[in-house]
Amino acid sequence: MPPTSYDFAIHYLEIVIKRLIEDQGFHFISRGAIKKLAGILRGILEKYGESTRLFMEHAGRTKPIVEDAVAVLKLKKVNIREIRDYAKHATPEMVGIPVGDL
Repeated sequence: MPPTSYDFAIHYLEIVIKRLIEDQGFHFISRGAIKKLAGILRGILEKYGESTRLFMEHAGRTKPIVEDAVAVLKLKKVNIREIRDYAKHATPEMVGIPVGDL
């Protein structure tokens, strides 16, 4: 059975967790902790996605724009400058399978 989009998402969330842990100076994390943290991150991202959809719909649009996502980050008091600074130092990673146009 080929992997589902859910499997793909969880796999990459686990990779993200491993990278974040390494960036914080840790060299070991249990498989169970990775799975738990990936689940927490998935839940947070789903909430942010839902909030972005609500901003989009409130503005009368059918497709979200960057400003919708930025508004959600500001609403949740996420420091966008910290994200930008982290992204400057993070090493990009290629996705192992083709991803279609959104």
